[in-house]
Amino acid sequence: MGWLELVPDSVFDQICQNMEAAEQGGEFAGLFKQTPPEVQNVSELPDRTSLLESIRTDMKLYKSTFMKIYGYELSYEGFAEEALTKLESVGCSKAREYYTGFVAEYENEHEKEMVKVAEWYRKHVNKEVRTENVDRGKSNYQFVGFPEDW
Repeated sequence: MGWLELVPDSVFDQICQNMEAAEQGGEFAGLFKQTPPEVQNVSELPDRTSLLESIRTDMKLYKSTFMKIYGYELSYEGFAEEALTKLESVGCSKAREYYTGFVAEYENEHEKEMVKVAEWYRKHVNKEVRTENVDRGKSNYQFVGFPEDW
């Protein structure tokens, strides 16, 4: 079963007891209402504007720079073009090439992971359908395929 193995009841009971004690002790009070201790001022949190403002001639380009640009592009269409144009204007002539390479690498890895997920999902669904058929005799459920087949 791997990472899907069930936690033994005794361990689960201990976890529940510890969580209950922590809750009773007030450890979770306001947990989601606080700013993390390392960030005293919310305005210090990085955003796309500060990323654009940080682009300058003496900056070093890292893979993480292109990862951030790509991340903002997912939420704000056109951001990558804006950032790459600014990088090119300050002398980073290969910025677009690096970005394109990063995106291709990331999307290739993502696609490989999605294939693994689809394989797991097919096995899981097929097992579920077989179990349902065995448990109830002949089921009224009819498998119509995966979303890509719809």
